[in-house]
Amino acid sequence: MVVQDANGCEWDTIITISAPTDLQIDLGEDQVLLLGDQALLELFVNKPYRSVLWSASTKDTFSCQNCLQQVVSPTTATVYSVQVIDENGCTAQDQVAVYVEQNYAIFFPNAFSPNGDNINDYFFIQSRRNVVAQIEQFQVFDRWGNIVFQKSEWQPNAENEGWDGASNGKIMNPAVFTWVAKIKLLDGQSIIFSGELNLLD
Repeated sequence: MVVQDANGCEWDTIITISAPTDLQIDLGEDQVLLLGDQALLELFVNKPYRSVLWSASTKDTFSCQNCLQQVVSPTTATVYSVQVIDENGCTAQDQVAVYVEQNYAIFFPNAFSPNGDNINDYFFIQSRRNVVAQIEQFQVFDRWGNIVFQKSEWQPNAENEGWDGASNGKIMNPAVFTWVAKIKLLDGQSIIFSGELNLLD
């Protein structure tokens, strides 16, 4: 650049004008988790920003829209998108997918001994946390098909809510019983499970 004053004197100098740094963001790689687990979404932004806007392909909500981290627990495969606006009004977008494996992790013991020793005295359904929404129906049958125990609308891992081996107030003799359970999962599915159970002394 050359500058000239009123007397015709000139000065010249070199001015370097740098282009602004491009806004870059990154949500990382896609993730896979088990039903009921949580995923941590971490957003990298390479420069100061004005705002962050999160969205999801499902009905998931976010506790903090302007945060760089989100903890999510989807029940189905979900795409999470984010838009960042920097101090110059420039925008950048990225997205990441979180896939959910339908590993129900529900456990049904195959034997119990309701003898009052406080060890394995109940037959009850167990599961990982945040997998089962509700045990909708649970029934136990003897070998002739008679219902000896039934219960509706209860939660897994509740030992005292399970079957204590009694029918009509009397502990039954050792035998093999069958059971059927209708279970509603956290993702809204209702699945029927069945099996056999040994009542021991």
